[in-house]
Amino acid sequence: MARRRLRAKSARSVWRSSRPRWERFFQTRVGTYRTDSLIGFLRHLRRHFRRQRVILLWDGRPGHQSAGMRTYLTGQRHWLTVERLPGYAPDVNPVEAVFGNVKGRELANHCGPALTTLATALRTGLGRVGRPPHLAQAFVRRAGLAW
Repeated sequence: MARRRLRAKSARSVWRSSRPRWERFFQTRVGTYRTDSLIGFLRHLRRHFRRQRVILLWDGRPGHQSAGMRTYLTGQRHWLTVERLPGYAPDVNPVEAVFGNVKGRELANHCGPALTTLATALRTGLGRVGRPPHLAQAFVRRAGLAW
C-alpha cells in the first residue's frame, strides 16, 4: 500500500490596527511559500486593503529576498512599505508570538485527519488573538514596535 505524504500547510497572516478592532488577512496553502506564491499573496493583500497603505514586516526568508521579489516590490512602493527584520529574531517579530500563542492553545496536540481541519483550528486561533484587540497589541508592544 503506497503511503501518501502530506506536505505541511504554510500560512501567511496580516494584522491591521483599525481601532477599535484588529483586522486580519489570512491565507493557507499546501507546500511552502516561494517567490511566485508570495507575490500572489501580496496581490490578494492589495485587493483586500484597497486604496490603503500597508506596512509589511518580513524576516530574512529566501523568498522574501529573491531578485524576483525585489523587482516586484520596487513597483509596489505606492501602497506597500516593507520593513526588514533580522533573519531569525523571534523576539522582534510579533508574528512569532502570535503563532506561538495559537500553537499553545488551538493547535496543541492537534492531530486532525486532514489539513483542512488544521487550517480551521488555525483560523479559530487567529480570530481569538484578534478579539479583543489587547492581545494582538501586546504582541506588537512585546516586539518593541508601535503604531
